[in-house]
Amino acid sequence: MSTPFESAPATPNTAPTPFTPPPATHRVRLQEQGPIARLSIIPPLDATTFAELAHLLDTWNAPQRLNALALDMTACNIGPSVSTTENTAGKGLAEGRQNRVRERALTVAQERVLAALNRIKAPILGITAGVVPPLGCMLLSSCDLLLAAEDSAFVREGGAGLAYHTSLRTGATGALPERISAHQAHRQGIVTWLAPEGQLAAEAERILGTLADKSAVALALAKQAFFLGLAQAKEPGKALSQISELYLRDVMSTTDALEGLNAFLEKRSPRWQHK
Repeated sequence: MSTPFESAPATPNTAPTPFTPPPATHRVRLQEQGPIARLSIIPPLDATTFAELAHLLDTWNAPQRLNALALDMTACNIGPSVSTTENTAGKGLAEGRQNRVRERALTVAQERVLAALNRIKAPILGITAGVVPPLGCMLLSSCDLLLAAEDSAFVREGGAGLAYHTSLRTGATGALPERISAHQAHRQGIVTWLAPEGQLAAEAERILGTLADKSAVALALAKQAFFLGLAQAKEPGKALSQISELYLRDVMSTTDALEGLNAFLEKRSPRWQHK
């Protein structure tokens, strides 16, 4: 399956970028294109892939101006002929010590990946197509925005995964897998945008282009404000107070805040300095 970023060179002999050593398995690829970084993952989604992804994210020296990270999951899907149980992290835990060691390695790698993604201040846009397995849903749970092809679907274990910043569950849940369509996820507010057939790539570029035109510091602070509201979801008054403090203390002290006001008053496009 082609990905939204298929125009970028993908030859095996491509020289590694300066911010990370050559990957061990070449399953993970990170490219910086101006203010946008693009992270592509090639299946299978197993302990080796997650370990490579964790290493890449831990060693990545993100650019000072980063408006968005695009997490391309379009290749990480399972065909309708593959049973869900063959794609769950809990397969074979009762088969012996070797499988338990593999499961532990996968869990550790998952925790490292989620922690690394949560440290990224810029918005993360997840892009997906096909049938996304449970481990793919777990990765997508770290995305702030999610673009999905209209015909895609998500397979969750026991309802875990895919929900925004869901907690990592370890071990078998005993619950039957749940499959929801992209339209269902969109109605639930999990998927931000749906792309019609054949338009996923164009829609991804449109969204990334919109983010690239914004102030990087404003995007990072907007994401921080959202987290404050999420942490105090049951106390909206407290959340509003904390967000107001963030606005007055951090947002209005930025150079771009003043530039935005001046540009509005002068009826011109802003010239962001991203600080």
